[in-house]
Amino acid sequence: MKSVYGFIAVGLVIMMFGGIMAGVQAFRGSDFTEPHIITTVAETEEDITLAADVMDDNNTNIVITSTEATDAPIPFTLTNRVLHVHGLAENKTRTLTITYPVVKLDAFSNTASKFIPAYLIIGILIIIGGIAVSAFRRDGD
Repeated sequence: MKSVYGFIAVGLVIMMFGGIMAGVQAFRGSDFTEPHIITTVAETEEDITLAADVMDDNNTNIVITSTEATDAPIPFTLTNRVLHVHGLAENKTRTLTITYPVVKLDAFSNTASKFIPAYLIIGILIIIGGIAVSAFRRDGD
């Protein structure tokens, strides 16, 4: 019976894994917002230099809003704090508000917290192995 409880506990941890990942992300960084006034002439894209380093150098967590209704700004690429934005309307002046996560921990804590999901997965595998051994020995009930 103990092995059944173990599998239920492992299942609960797996179900909560998405929330755990969101919590780790919130623990590691905080959102930083900065405005940029941009004028486009004949182009529909722009390079913007950000004030801080983006956490994990990943542009998927960058959110851009524009004061121009015809814009659909998309954070396309990120290289050395230079963000390449697509989807801007031609011949317009607008304010782009860029929100992105920045690291709020020291280097060691940030690096260690990156591996929390891996520690959880390894722990789950060890627990499953222990449950299997206990079930086959039949001394776990």
